[in-house]
Amino acid sequence: VCENACPLLQALYIPANVAVYTEAVGFPAYMTEAHLDELHDAGWAMVAHTVTHDSLPNLSTGELDFELRAGQEWLVDRNYRGSNVFVAPYHEFGDREKTAASAYYTAARGYSANTVSPDSIVAWMPDRPFDLTGFEGDDLPYTTTAGRDRLRDLLQRTLDEGAFIDLFFHQIPTANAADFQAMMDVVDEFRDRVLTYDQLYPVFARGVF
Repeated sequence: VCENACPLLQALYIPANVAVYTEAVGFPAYMTEAHLDELHDAGWAMVAHTVTHDSLPNLSTGELDFELRAGQEWLVDRNYRGSNVFVAPYHEFGDREKTAASAYYTAARGYSANTVSPDSIVAWMPDRPFDLTGFEGDDLPYTTTAGRDRLRDLLQRTLDEGAFIDLFFHQIPTANAADFQAMMDVVDEFRDRVLTYDQLYPVFARGVF
């Protein structure tokens, strides 16, 4: 992300988000706090992704509360934008988890629209802000022309329907950098609708749901 995605996005003046599970920060092959600071300074948002990246439905009530609360506190302590938005690990986000998350967060992305909940992009702005969905770029796949055309169709659909989608990635391998750039050229066609989570859900915004 830091080596391959960030320079390209900066060149296009398109910011993004990082879903941070705090226990991994500084681990080999994971971002350090210095990396997060660099991205934050470039306009990116840091959204909560728990502490340990455990499966939320498998946690006790107390464990779930800790993951939601401590993950957010870590971001708040570092003055990162986006700490009021949550991304659920493994797309596992049932009613119990949504209710627990609502004690700390303004909105949450729990599902992948193409894998866990097919064809489930949601209206913008949704009546249920804890039902936001994402679409994993690798599943397009963005490394093919057909996949990038599929993305263009998906983004046009969200525009036409007044919908929301979170286009997300787990990593951007160096071998895929050229394909990632070609995909971001597609995203750039919709740049006026590309916003970070902190822009979508300002911390001090009045409730609109």
